[in-house]
Parts: sequence; C-alpha cells; structure tokens
Amino acid sequence: MRISIRWAMLLGCLGLIWGMQILITSSTYISSQRMLTGHARDVMQNIADLTMIQSKNHLQLAQGAALLTKRLLASEVVGSDNQQHDVLERYFLNQLSLYAHFAGIYIGMPNGDFFYVNRGDAHTPGGFRTKVIDHLNGDKKIRFIWRNSDGNIVKTSEDPSDTYDPRQRPWYQKALAERAIIWTDPYIFFSSQKPGITVAGPIFKANGQLQSIVGVDIEIDDLSTFIGRLRIGKHGRAFMLNNNGDVVAFPDISKIKQGQGTAANSFRMVKIDELDDDLSRAAFHAIQWQRTETGLLTLDHSQFAKFTCNGEVYNTMFTQFADSHWPWMIGVYIPENDYLGVLKENRSLNIWITLVLSVIATLIGLQLFRSITRPLMGLEKEALAIKQHDLTTSFNTGSIFKEIDETVAAFSQMKVSLQSSEKKYRRIFENIQDIYFECSIEGEILEISPSVEELIQRDPRQIIGINLKQFYKNPDDHQRFLSKIFADGSVRDWEVTLVNEDGEIDYGSVSATLKRDAAGDAEKIIGSLRIITDRKKADLKLRRYQDQLEDLVKERTRDLQKSNEQLRTEIEIRKEKEEALKRSQERLHQIQRLEGIGTLAGGVAHDFNNLLMGIQGNISLMMLKTDPLAYNYNKLKTIESCIISGTKLTQQLLGFARGGKYMAKLLDLNRTVIDTARMFGRTRKEIQIQEDIARDLWAVVADKNQMEQVLLNIYINAWQAMPSGGTILIDAKNMVLDTSFSKAFDIRPGRYVCVSISDTGIGIDPSIQTRVFEPFFTTKEMGRGTGLGLASSYGIIKNHGGAIDFVSRPGNGTTFYIYLPASEADVEPESAISDIISRGSETLLLIDDEEVILQVGQPMLESLGYKVMTAMDGKTAVEIFRQFSGEIALVILDVIMPGMSGGEIFDALNAINPRVQVLLASGYSLSGQAEEILSRGCVGFIQKPFSLEQLSVRLRDILDK
Repeated sequence: MRISIRWAMLLGCLGLIWGMQILITSSTYISSQRMLTGHARDVMQNIADLTMIQSKNHLQLAQGAALLTKRLLASEVVGSDNQQHDVLERYFLNQLSLYAHFAGIYIGMPNGDFFYVNRGDAHTPGGFRTKVIDHLNGDKKIRFIWRNSDGNIVKTSEDPSDTYDPRQRPWYQKALAERAIIWTDPYIFFSSQKPGITVAGPIFKANGQLQSIVGVDIEIDDLSTFIGRLRIGKHGRAFMLNNNGDVVAFPDISKIKQGQGTAANSFRMVKIDELDDDLSRAAFHAIQWQRTETGLLTLDHSQFAKFTCNGEVYNTMFTQFADSHWPWMIGVYIPENDYLGVLKENRSLNIWITLVLSVIATLIGLQLFRSITRPLMGLEKEALAIKQHDLTTSFNTGSIFKEIDETVAAFSQMKVSLQSSEKKYRRIFENIQDIYFECSIEGEILEISPSVEELIQRDPRQIIGINLKQFYKNPDDHQRFLSKIFADGSVRDWEVTLVNEDGEIDYGSVSATLKRDAAGDAEKIIGSLRIITDRKKADLKLRRYQDQLEDLVKERTRDLQKSNEQLRTEIEIRKEKEEALKRSQERLHQIQRLEGIGTLAGGVAHDFNNLLMGIQGNISLMMLKTDPLAYNYNKLKTIESCIISGTKLTQQLLGFARGGKYMAKLLDLNRTVIDTARMFGRTRKEIQIQEDIARDLWAVVADKNQMEQVLLNIYINAWQAMPSGGTILIDAKNMVLDTSFSKAFDIRPGRYVCVSISDTGIGIDPSIQTRVFEPFFTTKEMGRGTGLGLASSYGIIKNHGGAIDFVSRPGNGTTFYIYLPASEADVEPESAISDIISRGSETLLLIDDEEVILQVGQPMLESLGYKVMTAMDGKTAVEIFRQFSGEIALVILDVIMPGMSGGEIFDALNAINPRVQVLLASGYSLSGQAEEILSRGCVGFIQKPFSLEQLSVRLRDILDK
C-alpha cells in the first residue's frame, strides 16, 4: 500500500511534536520521582547509620567501664572486701560523675555479698546512694549510704528486711553461664523508672574459680532524645526496636513504658504492637520480617517498603545493628508528600504549559509543512507530464528552502537533458548501421530503424506490424529464440538465417533483451540485428582450411607420440638407476650414523662391564665364605643373577657396537635356526611358524649365542607386530652375492647364507623405518622394550662380516633378511663346559688399570690358591715380569691400558720371555685390538665380568695344557 507524502509528513510532524512532549513530560516526572525516592531512601539509611553510631558510642563506654573494673579488681588495685570498700566506692562515684548516662555500677560475689553505687535523689538532688550487703559469720548485714553531688555523706541507714540477692538476678546468672561480657535486653530501671540495659562480666581467680561479677546499668533515654531531635523531612520519624519486639527508643519517651502487675512502680518496655502510634505500627507491619527459631526478629540487610495510613503514602526502612551485643533494629518512615508534594503540585502546571507549547509547535509545523509540500506537488505534476512524453509543460515549483529549490533546479536540468537525449537518440536511431527493432512476444514488429531498408529495400513504416517469422528461413528458429531469451533474460550474438523477398540467404547476429512490466510479465523484446553474411562466408572458407590443417597436425602428432614413447622409456630406466643410487647412498649414510652411535655404545658397555666385574668379584668372594644354608647366601645369589642380567644388556650393547665375537667358530646355522624357531614356537602358541630351510646350508664362522640372540630378537619383534596371532615364515638358503648387490650393504661379494624371517603383522610405519636399527629407539610403551634388540642384531651381523635388511609395508607385514658369509670348513662338535671350581698354586701377574678390578681380582685368585702379583700400568708390569719371569706361570692382561697399550705390554713381555702365557681380559668383546693381540700368541680370552667358577676353569684349561 502506498500513501501520500503530504499525509506522511503531516502525521509524522504532529506525531513527533505531541509524542516528544508527552514523552519528555512523563519521563521527567518519572525520573524526578525515582530520584527523589532514592534520595529519601538515602536519607533514611543515613539516619539509621547515624543512630547506630550514636548508640554504639553511648553503650561502648559502659563496656569499657566494666572491663576496666574487672582489670582493677583482678589486679587488686581496688577490692571488694571490707578494707577496700572506700576505694571501690570512690572509683564507682568517679565513673558515675564522668558518664551521666551511667545509672549505677555494682559487684556481686559468689557468697551473696553485693556492693552497688547508683544515682539517688531521695535526700538531695544529683546525689548518690551506696548499697552494701555483707555476710559475716553467717549473718547478713545491709547498709545504705546517701551522698550529695559533692560526694559528702548525707545519711546512713540499715535495712535488715531487704531480701535482695545478686545471685538471683538475670545479669548475674547470664554472665556466670556465658563466662563473658553480656548485655541484657532493655528494661525499665526500678530506681529511676527510665529505660536502660545492663552490661555485666565475670572475674575469675587464677585457679579458675569465680571471684565476682561486675555490672553497669546504662540509661538509654538519651537515645529517644537523640531520635526526637532528628529532622527527617517535614513529618518523618525514627524509632528503635529490640529483636523481641520491645520499643527501645521513641521520640515521645513516655510511650515506651507500660505498667505491669499491681505494683505502682512496676513498669516494662512497651511492645511495638502496643505502641500508641499508628504510623510506627503501620511501618513495622509493612516490612517482610524474618524470625529465628525462637521467634526473634532478624534482618539480613536493610529493607525498604511503602505503606498507606489515613490515605497518605509513606516510605519506610528498617535496618539491624551490625554488633551482635545489641540485637536492635532502627526503623525510619517519611511521608511521600514530604519529597514528592511539590512535584505533584507542579505536574498539572507542566501539563498545561506542555499543551500550549505543543499547539504553538503544531501551527508552526503546519506552516512549514505547506511551504515544503507545495513545490513537491508541482514536481509531481511535472513528472506526470514527462511520463506522458510532455517535456514542455511547467508548473509553479518555487520554494524558500534551499534544498527544495536546488532539487527543482536539478529536475528542470533533467528535463532539458531528456529533451537533448531524445533528439540524440532519434539521430542515432535514424543513422545506426545495425537494425534496431522492438517486437511483441508473438513476433509482431513494433518499432524498427531505417537501416532495415538496405536489407529488404522497403520503407521501414511499411514493415511495422509485420511478423518476424516470415523473414526466418526456418520459422521454428523464432521459437528457439524465444526459449533462449525467456530462460536467460537476454541473448547475445544469437545467429539467425534469414531470407529476403528475392529468396536470397542472409546471415544475422541478434543481441536482444526481454523487457518485463511492473508485474513481472513479459512485455516485449528490444534488440539489434547485425548482418554478418560476409563474415559467415569467410568463416566457412576458414573452416575448410582449418580441417586441412588439423589433418596435417594429427599426422605429425602420431610421429611425435612414437618418439615420446621411446624417450619416456629411456627416462624411466634412468629414474630407476637414480632411485637405486639414492637408496644405496641413504643406506650408506645410515650405516655411518649407526657406526658412530655404536662406538659410543661400546664405550658405555666396556665401562659398565668393569663395574659389574667389581660387583661380581666381591660377590664371588663373599659366597665363597658364606654357608649355602645361611640367609645372606640367597641374597648374594640374587645379586649375582642381577649381574648376569646386566651382562646380557652389555652384550647387546657390544653387539650393536660391533665389539667382536665372544666365541666365534664354525657353526651349523641350519641347526641353530631350527632350534631357536621351535623353542620360540613352544612359548607362543598363538603364533604359527612355517619353515622352509635348505638341508645343505653352508657352515658359517659365528658366535652361536649371538646368532641365537639375533634370531630371537627378530622373532620377538614379529610376535609383537601380531597382537592377535599370525604366521612367521622362516626361509634359509645358500646364495652367491654379486658386486652390485653387496656394494649397497658394504660387504664383500661371494658365498653367503641368507636367512629371511617374514611375519603377517601390522608392518612398520615408513616415517620410522630409517630409525629401526638405532639403539634405544622403540615404539613400545614404557617398560616393554629397551630399544636394543634390533640395534644389537645389526651390530652382531655387521661384526660377522654380514648384512641385515628389511622390507615392510603397513598392513602387509615385515620381512628381515640376514646375510652371513659362508665358510669352506666343516663344523666341529661342541665340548661340554664344567662349572666346578678348579684350584692351583702357580704365581700369576694381574695387570689392569682399574683399581676395583685389582681389588677384587687379587682376592679371587688367592682364594683359588694362586700367588698373585698386580700392576696398574704397563711400565710397572714389565719391571715385575723382568724380575720374576721365572716364577710367573701366567699373565692376565687387560686389553685397554693407558700409556702402554695392551699390545705393547704383550710385546714387551714376549721380548723378555717368548714362552710367556698371556690370558687377555676385557670389558669389550673379542674384536679389533683384542683379536689382533690374540693372534700374536696369547693363550686365551675371558670376557668381563666373570665369576669365580668361570675364572678357575679358564685358568686350569690354560695351565694344564
């Protein structure tokens, strides 16, 4: 729906004027009311805070007096016995003189004695009365002393009929029960008939017994006087309540006490519901009070409320004292008219003023509205005239407003531009080379440019009304044209085939747009037609040349494809060679890196073996002197088993480090592979082991234990790669490796025994395959692997002159290949090794640079019956041997020595006595330097650490030959 701008501006102007006036008036009243209400609440809160401060100051003095009296009595500065009554009385009189709101001070004793000084006007204005109750020898004596305001005695008397007992009073009992300073609820003092409270506190002896209870009576009528003087608006009022509902303070103090019983001078505090003040009672009941389990009033925060009394609205607030000694509430109320009365009185005046201003603003707005809308209506009429193609008619559009006047000027300029554009369009239309046309959806020509005359030699006016279909060579082309333009909204370079009246064929290119009306319905088609007959003929000729060229290109392409195939084959061959070279280089880099790590691992294993030798030697000596049935013997055996485990760990490190072969000899690898495979299969029932081992495997020179270690390491890795079970296929056969194959593994070509171990496990991730043989690298969780298995296997195989490799794809299992050089010799049968300790009496020379080895080695040898000489360096060893060469039957020589090496020491000893027998001992395995020294004439080699049994057997094997 559309509306007139005149009505929109009129209604908007009036709505804005009247709406803003109403909004400003109402919001101002509401915000003022809220502000003043908040201010009233702040005033009530400030009154309450001020009253609490005044009350606290009023009462804390009494608490201080009570505490001071307790300290004086406890320190015996003053006393309650008869000898110090005068001092105590003077002290109490001074306190009453200092603090006008103190009604009296007293002390009650556990035996019933009582000393009380209070204000008393019975005999003189502003005077004091002292009451003393003594119990002497079972007799009770009650004395009274009246003094004037100067402290002089006016009268004394006795009253044997007085039955007062302080021990029966509430203040005494409550202080004794709580054993602390206590405050009583407010009550009406009997003597002064004024409201007050009592503060009392017990005094205890050093042994914990009660000495006395000190009390102070405080008159609180000053609180009512203070509240009565407060200005709370014009008619506001404050009062104080106890948590039991008693009115503690009220501006009219006469209303807060009420008689009780029949006694003339018996009064109590009035309850709030009994208070003779309607407004205070209404203010109390306007609050949502909370009550304790015992029915006492309580508030957890200040509460505000409204109430109505006698047709007038009041605001009230109650808040509770923060100090728990005084469970009082302060109530404040103030009439709403005290702070909103003037605002309400001015509201009517403000409404009339607003109404008059709104009428004036409306009249001014209507005048402005007329001066704005009049030129706009003139512009509307001119726009309607332009719509009817009338560009000459003008209307009154002048205005006093700059913006409207500039808009009118721009509109007039637009009319001039339209007239100029129409003339320009007409010239273009009459001189355009392409044929401009407008037609209906059915094809009827509505408008066409004069340039059509060149195509059909007819006056354009004669063509108006003719259907376009008669110019198509194929009338169905028009329907296809309509489908395209309806689908896309426009067409560009749409080619059509036309025929003129002479039957000649012409080709055209149409660019057109579908025009729709305001409702979205198709109205007509506007477009242009360009004759492209010459270009079309040239295109046909060009296409023929193009077809000939394509045939020539296809023929040449076939020749190039044939050459390309040959080149691709050569490239593939070269890529394969480059990949093989790259793999060889990577394998060589890996071998070099592992050899560096191996050197470090060998050094660690050597030092660790020396440490284990020290432990093993001491354990062997201790076991030699320990009864096998003794408790410690089993502990020593446990330590020895730990040493064996440590020795196995260093064997793995030395294996990786290519530190040599312990017992290298001709080995039937066929038997070793079968035995280890079947032994492993018996312990892993979930694994199936298939063997394909050649019967005629060549012998190899190897350490049997190390070969079993290599095979078991690979079996264990295969088992762990198949957590749900699987198959291990073991294949062993003889092979002859050529130079191209052996070069990749840095081994010599020739005869080899190849053992392959395949599993059906999960395979190895390609990202870690280059690290498989690194020591301490493991993918197992903490505690399940040391990362030395494959690393030691690598070192052992390389140390035997062989190679180890693997092929793995994730999900398709892993195959390890072991290549060991074959030997021409035959395998010799193995001899049994004895564990019996063999003794001797010969003289031995022990040479080692490690002090711990000498410290355990010498006792071990001596325990076997030998005479032992020791040397820590080569020079000392040579001198000892030169002197005692005739006596020394055997030299035990460490391979690695500082200064003179093990080989140099052996040469020096051999020069002195060519028949010297030398047993090499080392933390390294038999390789490198040890193997070279052994080949020069040493009689044997023993690996550290060794037990007493192993040492004794080895020595007898050498000495008995």
